[in-house]
Amino acid sequence: MMEGVTGSVKLNSGSGQMMDNQSFTITAADTASKSVVFSNVVYNTYSYEIDLEGFIPVTEAFLVSSETETLDVKLSPNMVKLEWLSFVDENMSIVQEGSSAYAKADGKLVLNVPYEQKDNVTQMISLMQVKRVGYSNLVDVTPPIALSNWTKLEGTDTVTYSTLFSTASALPLVHGSNEFQVIITINGESKTETMGKIDYDACIDINTMCVTLSWTDGLDPDLHSYYFPDWSYNEETTNGSFDITSRGERYWIYSNAAHKTYTATGSVVQLEDGNTDNEIEVQVWATDSQKLGNGTYLVYVEDVSETDVQNFKLILSGPGLSENVTYGPYDFKDDDNVSTTEALNPQAVFFIQVENNSIVRSDKITLGQTLSPSLMQWTGTLRNSVLE
Repeated sequence: MMEGVTGSVKLNSGSGQMMDNQSFTITAADTASKSVVFSNVVYNTYSYEIDLEGFIPVTEAFLVSSETETLDVKLSPNMVKLEWLSFVDENMSIVQEGSSAYAKADGKLVLNVPYEQKDNVTQMISLMQVKRVGYSNLVDVTPPIALSNWTKLEGTDTVTYSTLFSTASALPLVHGSNEFQVIITINGESKTETMGKIDYDACIDINTMCVTLSWTDGLDPDLHSYYFPDWSYNEETTNGSFDITSRGERYWIYSNAAHKTYTATGSVVQLEDGNTDNEIEVQVWATDSQKLGNGTYLVYVEDVSETDVQNFKLILSGPGLSENVTYGPYDFKDDDNVSTTEALNPQAVFFIQVENNSIVRSDKITLGQTLSPSLMQWTGTLRNSVLE
């Protein structure tokens, strides 16, 4: 119950004649419960009528058979109907926090109460949350329960209440497009509204390594990476006992549902997938507490559906590089010219080693060639995409 709300309790005889009527106002001391006492009531059958603003009136018969009779009455609030609620599109906004990988969202919720219900609805018990689509965490933005804390505008057909909401904590962004939604739940029913989208380029973060694949013609190339977190810089040449065991686990990452996660930490490698020549593919690596993880990486590209991709180019950026490293543009598609070289399918592109979260080696693999046998024995062969 809310402070300032008024109500009354009527005591009626068994025949229905009103014997007493007590009015009251809810104070700060009794927002959880309110006691009303009737005196000089003889043993007999009676009924009470309770009327409290914002709650459904209650009438009930009872028997007085002892010197003190205590009745516990639970009132049910007049519930707001979900269809009375709406969000104002022009007040929805998603704002990135500087250049960080976080954003906050805010908006406006409107409640239109039918005029005939205006004296019966004084509160709204709800749960409202904001989420980024594809992200499990929810940020609470539940509005005030008491409608007296909302902005009120009384019209001829409805009484309109409105309240602003904002996420107190920021939600993380991923590379590419991020869609935000707000969900409100009342009495077991929910309504979901799209707040909008915001783009984020994770490659501007100096702690991330990005590999971007673009092409001008053809369909469905796939960008792949092998990651060996235990294979340290130059270990294959400086450690005489280096072998598959000391090399450690190999993680295969590309845009496939089963291969998007670096399972050692549960970190999802941020991927942007593309199929046509007006799209790109991107991998963003920062699996060590949002920094580039140490170890060895092998990046390669595959023309999946048919060998028709032309002018493909890869750009590598990340900590430790004085400038971006570019590979291409090259073709997978055979131009029937013996004087030109086409890419192998798949084509190894970059052999990268990272130390202290910084790139210390970034070898480019010659077009039409694969890794040297001395490296291939440790990396293994280049695997083809598994079609979903």
